Amino acid sequence: MTRGILIECSRKEEWILPWWWSKYTKFNRYPVAFIDVNLSLRAQVWCQARGNWIPLNASLSPAKNRYKPLVLSQTLFEETISIDLHCEVVASLTPLFDKIHAHSKIGFSKSPSLALKPIHYDLSVIPYHRDSPLLKRWGELCTSSGILKADESDLLHAIIHEESVEIVELPCKFNWKVQAGVNLEAIILHWPGKWGRKVLKREVLSYPFLLKS
Repeated sequence: MTRGILIECSRKEEWILPWWWSKYTKFNRYPVAFIDVNLSLRAQVWCQARGNWIPLNASLSPAKNRYKPLVLSQTLFEETISIDLHCEVVASLTPLFDKIHAHSKIGFSKSPSLALKPIHYDLSVIPYHRDSPLLKRWGELCTSSGILKADESDLLHAIIHEESVEIVELPCKFNWKVQAGVNLEAIILHWPGKWGRKVLKREVLSYPFLLKS
């Protein structure tokens, strides 16, 4: 059974890469695959030196707001943890692999907003198996030209709620929103939104920014 980490990287957020990598490698040695969404050449070289660099096959998706399941499907591993760059890894990720659902073969954490009914799920941290039937179904809907307005999140939730698909709801320690306060059991700290990016930019200044000359 091969296990690894999948990171979706865009030119807009490539400045986070050195910081994310330094945090991740402090606690983990799983191989990393970097999915390139329009990275600069310098960032591509940086990723190739540390893991597997994979250009996004964007031709598979009819819309930019629907390619998440296509990113996940490009994994090189049997079991994968997809993590957004604004998520800080602060412990071993081994326990998260054990949260992959036995049937749907995927897991999600709940969105922190209590106003969302029915329950919505966050896409920042996703443990899954390459052969997940839910991932396959999600990808099919996202590539359907007959569904014009729904984005990747809308389509995922339609499958889960309308087709009664069972998933693992991850404990909050695997995707802890830092705005909620201190959690000493947290394994991944999520720095969401514009506020999170602002905080990260201040912290990244203390790391060697290897992507710039």
